[in-house]
Amino acid sequence: MGAEGYKVKRNDDFAKTMRAVLNAGCPAVIEIAVSDNSPGPWDDNK
Repeated sequence: MGAEGYKVKRNDDFAKTMRAVLNAGCPAVIEIAVSDNSPGPWDDNK
């Protein structure tokens, strides 16, 4: 489909990745890694 793929593993890398996406000139997909300790969408209700 012509999209470029990016992966962000650390918060500090997001801004650099976002700049690259905006300058890519084509569709892009950003995969953002999250910790296994991150709460799920239903965890707030416990």
